[in-house]
Amino acid sequence: MSVLQKSQLEDPNIHFLTLKASMNREQGDFGEVHSLKKQAVGGVNNSGTNIDRSKGQQAALLMQENKKWLAKCSEYEKEEKELLVKVTQLRSQIEEFGNEYTRLLAELQAMEAVKPEKSISFNSFIC
Repeated sequence: MSVLQKSQLEDPNIHFLTLKASMNREQGDFGEVHSLKKQAVGGVNNSGTNIDRSKGQQAALLMQENKKWLAKCSEYEKEEKELLVKVTQLRSQIEEFGNEYTRLLAELQAMEAVKPEKSISFNSFIC
């Protein structure tokens, strides 16, 4: 009984065949019991093939969808790597521009520190 699933137990044909097999077993007719069991199992397998097919189709669809999601995931990982490289490049450029700004600011401050000379009139040197 543990071999039969719940849906199989609800099938009246299987129930009848199982009952008949147990009655025959009690009477000692083992050859017929074996053929009845084989018939019951054969019937279950035939009706179960549709279920198996539908489960197989579901599995195939799930595998196909899984492949699609794996491809998208791979694509996003590739884009992430590219963006990380770009972030690194931009940070490097920001650092370079910061260094240049610091240098130019220091140059400007050095130029402001130089006091302009008073204008000398050339008239005073002329004799």
